[in-house]
Amino acid sequence: MPTLQGVRTISEGESLADRTAAVVRHHPARSPPRRRRQPDHPAAVRGVPRAQPLGPQGAGPDDRRLRGEGVRPHRHRDAFRAPALPVRRGHPRRRVRAEQRLPLPVRPAPAGRTPGVVPAIRSPSPAHGLTTTSWSQIVNAPAGAAKPPAIKLKTRKPTGIVPWPLILIEGEEGAGKTYSAAQFSASERIGQMYWIDLDEGSADEYAAIEGANYLIIEHDGTYRDILEQVEAVHAEARRAAAAGEPPVVLTIDSGSALWRMLTNWTYERGRRTRKNRKLLQEDPDAAYDIGRNLWNDALERWNRIIYLLRTLPGIAIVLARGKQVSATDDNGQPIQNQTEWKVSAQKDLGFDSTCWVRMKRDADPQIIKVRSLRMRVEQRKPLTLRDFSIEDLVFNGLGCSIESQPRVMPALAGDLVQPWLTRIAELKDKEALGALWRSVPDPANRLSRDEIATVRAAAEQRAAELDNPRSEMGEGPLTDADKLRAAAKRKAAEQDEDAEQ
Repeated sequence: MPTLQGVRTISEGESLADRTAAVVRHHPARSPPRRRRQPDHPAAVRGVPRAQPLGPQGAGPDDRRLRGEGVRPHRHRDAFRAPALPVRRGHPRRRVRAEQRLPLPVRPAPAGRTPGVVPAIRSPSPAHGLTTTSWSQIVNAPAGAAKPPAIKLKTRKPTGIVPWPLILIEGEEGAGKTYSAAQFSASERIGQMYWIDLDEGSADEYAAIEGANYLIIEHDGTYRDILEQVEAVHAEARRAAAAGEPPVVLTIDSGSALWRMLTNWTYERGRRTRKNRKLLQEDPDAAYDIGRNLWNDALERWNRIIYLLRTLPGIAIVLARGKQVSATDDNGQPIQNQTEWKVSAQKDLGFDSTCWVRMKRDADPQIIKVRSLRMRVEQRKPLTLRDFSIEDLVFNGLGCSIESQPRVMPALAGDLVQPWLTRIAELKDKEALGALWRSVPDPANRLSRDEIATVRAAAEQRAAELDNPRSEMGEGPLTDADKLRAAAKRKAAEQDEDAEQ
């Protein structure tokens, strides 16, 4: 039977896909549809040959082009051409049939667990015996070592006991700050009061108050001496608390003078820097900058004393000056027609204190802030006290008693190196340095590998300084040649002594 041009007879048994492919190949005016690259498929990379289309192979003029045959290679593009993927792809717009989809890999469920069932999450409670491994144990574990031992949680029940307070009393001059502190020393509910007078000079005079009983701590005005005296009072308060005696009281008059001393020290150090010294030689009245590191040193010294006061096993009282001053912006410039109340001390003193009392000459004392469950200060509404006394505030207002304890606040430290460096700097015996050097890796010291290396390096440097002390002023650090020369001289001297014996 004759057939028309472009018309093909359909044989029995042919599938719909075979019929469609045959019609496309024999149609004179229709070429195979151009296939779009799919960016989410690996075969869509530029230069990768297209996969074989559906239908019978070996027929049609464009099958070789679709299979990547007979195509002139590109010298740059085809240099890194990936191999063709052995998959069958249909038209990108044609929906893939369910039977043509590849099955997803299924991971078998662990032993003892039902597939599709999520296990219950255990509560991290010590009752379950839950343990963990710290990051330091993982980092410091030696190479090839077994799994580090697990660490158990360290917890305790809260006591609910009111701790001893740090009281800040600030205000105007002549408002009664020092008088109230001296009057508190007459209370029968406290132990010994110690008084540190810093640039006020009123401790002797206020001892004439009826019943006043306090001891004045003598110091030479330096920060080191003041710190040592505060540490001595801290140790005495700890002894009295262990013996069951009434609480020790420490009064510092005033905190404003202590911060002013540290501020002046910072400015003096700023003048001694190389840059500022050169600037002031050219112009003694020139403005100079003070590095942030110098202010950080002053803040560290301040926090060292405040930490002793906050953890004192007794009552700590800090007196400070406060007054109304002009408000300033973020750049330190005054704001016109605006004033604010300012405490002449380090800015975080109010945060560190347990109770903040403000006293003015023409008004009753006010509690600005208090950390207590018995007393509450509303926002922007200070609590006014008609008949103010420190004894009533501590024992009746805050609820302190002989059973009170100091605040449990371990000192925060980035590492354990600094106490070791302090000990090394104080040692003057090489044998003691050697014993310390050998004892550093002891697990009881809880030092990491980096900390052990740092401490040992400091001990070796200190030993080198003891072996080669400076004999003349102006000598710089010794070089390696100088150290070897000094060691040879010592060896020769020891040999001479042995020969004489």
